[in-house]
Amino acid sequence: MAKQRISSLFLAIIVLILVASVSFSTARNYQPTWDTRSPTLNCVAPSPSPKPAPSPSPYPDDVIKGGYWPSWLAYSLPPSSIPTLYFTHVFYAFVGIDASSYGLSITQPDDQWMGNFTATLHAKKPLAQALLAIGGANSGSGIFSNMVSNPDNRAAFIKSTIATARKYGFDGLDIDWEFPNNPTDMSNLEVFFKEWREAVESEASASSKPPLLLSAAVYFASSFFLDLPRTYPTDAIAKYLDFVNPMCFDYHGSWDTSVTGEHALLYDKTSNISTSYGISSWIEAGVPPKKLVMGMPLYGKSWELKHPKNHGIGAPANGVGPGNNGIMLYSDIVKYNDEHYAHVVYDGDTVSEYSYSGTDWIGYDGPTSVEKKVEYAKTQNLGGYFFWALGYDMNWTLSGI
Repeated sequence: MAKQRISSLFLAIIVLILVASVSFSTARNYQPTWDTRSPTLNCVAPSPSPKPAPSPSPYPDDVIKGGYWPSWLAYSLPPSSIPTLYFTHVFYAFVGIDASSYGLSITQPDDQWMGNFTATLHAKKPLAQALLAIGGANSGSGIFSNMVSNPDNRAAFIKSTIATARKYGFDGLDIDWEFPNNPTDMSNLEVFFKEWREAVESEASASSKPPLLLSAAVYFASSFFLDLPRTYPTDAIAKYLDFVNPMCFDYHGSWDTSVTGEHALLYDKTSNISTSYGISSWIEAGVPPKKLVMGMPLYGKSWELKHPKNHGIGAPANGVGPGNNGIMLYSDIVKYNDEHYAHVVYDGDTVSEYSYSGTDWIGYDGPTSVEKKVEYAKTQNLGGYFFWALGYDMNWTLSGI
């Protein structure tokens, strides 16, 4: 009997270790990006429990509801498990660029998964468009800068992207350069977009196939203003791309540990670092609203409060809180809130949510803020919205809105 109890205890410990390692591995694969700062506060509600996946909100048929699928989650979230009822466009994230040839760098796992990814999405009802996303936060800016700066490198890259998309059955291509570093990069990017579009149209004419969609994941605003000023080639974007995906998140994070901050707030009366400012800047720069697909995160940022009773947005903090360097997937946030009986706060001034328990503070988008942001996208007549990243949600609670 004693041996049986020891054996059961050993098995339980092994299971707990496996569960913990999977959760940490998922969070670790997300790498945050840029810069910011801001404050605010409001209204307390009890912590919500996970709910069944919602019915998708009614939206015109031509609106993009996108999601980036991290290929490193292929075994835990295979393409067959993606509910295309919630998505019109799904992005395969990511493939890189070969530093010597400037063609796409296709790994063995990519080769294994890409054909399955497109075939699966196309076979679903309703079907979803499949796009190949190139780059990402971990690819580095230098490789893109070298590519767009040289005519031969641009030609090699463009040829490779089109050939790869056709080989694996993708409907389009998405470039995720984080980020062009100077005005010269922006000028070269303008030339690249023109040549990319011309090549895609030429290939479509020769093959009698529909032209590949062209899109780009971009900074939340049309210009960078926190370091070296530079502006995206908005005229070229409006003319040559089908749509762009402003990444409206990562406004705050581990680089700014002195105060808490909502990393994806819709409004900020004290700063121009907000989603509404970013979207407005793109429209004012000449990009049609219908070509803007607003980004929303399926993860949050955490801090350790300096004073537990001072828990508002912008409250003094000692550093990052729970999670992987202060990053928590939405699914983990829901579990954390339930397990720690956390207070959940919706802030109507900023359209954002946060929870706190003791000295732990987590800022994120919850159901209310996502619903409000979707409504904002509608009222602004945007082309749609997207989520980073599939697999981070809790039972499609947010991405199904």
